[in-house]
Amino acid sequence: MSDTNAAGPAPDPQQPTGGDTPEQAPATPPATPAPSAEPSSGERPVPQYGQYAPPGEPPAYGTPGPSPYGPPAAPQVPPAWNTASEQPVSIGSALGYAFSAFGRSWGVWVVMTLLTVIASAVAVIVTSPGLMESFQMAMDLERAATGAAVDVPATTPGSVVLGAVGAALLTFLSIFLYQGALVATRNGTVGFGDFFTVRSWPAVAVFAAVQVVLSLLGIVPVLGFVVQLAALVALVWAPFAVLEGADGVTAIRSAVGLARANLGLAVLAVLVLFVLTVAGVLACFVGTLVALPVVILMNAYLYGRLTGGQPV
Repeated sequence: MSDTNAAGPAPDPQQPTGGDTPEQAPATPPATPAPSAEPSSGERPVPQYGQYAPPGEPPAYGTPGPSPYGPPAAPQVPPAWNTASEQPVSIGSALGYAFSAFGRSWGVWVVMTLLTVIASAVAVIVTSPGLMESFQMAMDLERAATGAAVDVPATTPGSVVLGAVGAALLTFLSIFLYQGALVATRNGTVGFGDFFTVRSWPAVAVFAAVQVVLSLLGIVPVLGFVVQLAALVALVWAPFAVLEGADGVTAIRSAVGLARANLGLAVLAVLVLFVLTVAGVLACFVGTLVALPVVILMNAYLYGRLTGGQPV
């Protein structure tokens, strides 16, 4: 064989000579496509930080999972301070309510008050025979001009008994107005028949007996007047307690406790009673047809609010 064949094939001129193989340049990685702003069809958006993951998928790292208590509740807005139950109880608010309630049923109130005043006047005249005589003596101008003394009829056991009967009659007659005021605070208006829906007559009788005892104390000078004035404050809301169906003793005790716990309001209520009554009398007694219902409605409002009710 020739030498050429023994030496092997001729080297490739494209290949470098020598035993070192040159390093090849690293391949350039394919460019990652930019994420689309909107997910393609069939793909679910990746929740951002602070968002909940879609249902059925585990939350991504840093993303809060679904709350076990459901979605957060809307913030509670406190109610506005404008309801009557949240307003403080005062004589001013009670008088405002009384005039408003009287205006809603003023015709019924005027008629019922007029009937009550007439019946009460008849009861006083019948049970006080010396009253008219004393009034006539006091108005006798001739005797007053001559300086003659005015003889006041002496207090006799008979007149005391008649006075006690008159006090009881006045209590029974006035209780109808208190009943109408209670109905008005519950229904907003009152009808003529509502005044006669009294059911707790035994309790009313107990209250009348208390009024009789207080009238008998009037024969005691000074001390009797002080006791009567204190009882007027203590029992200012007693008629409403009596009409609510409790027995007389329990009702009177609860009314006295209510007045003691709210002594300032009770005293102011009695003062307003005096002022409006005098104003009604000065207005030729015609003002009494307004003053008397307003005073009773005012106290009905105070009693309802102080016992947890809500007059309408």
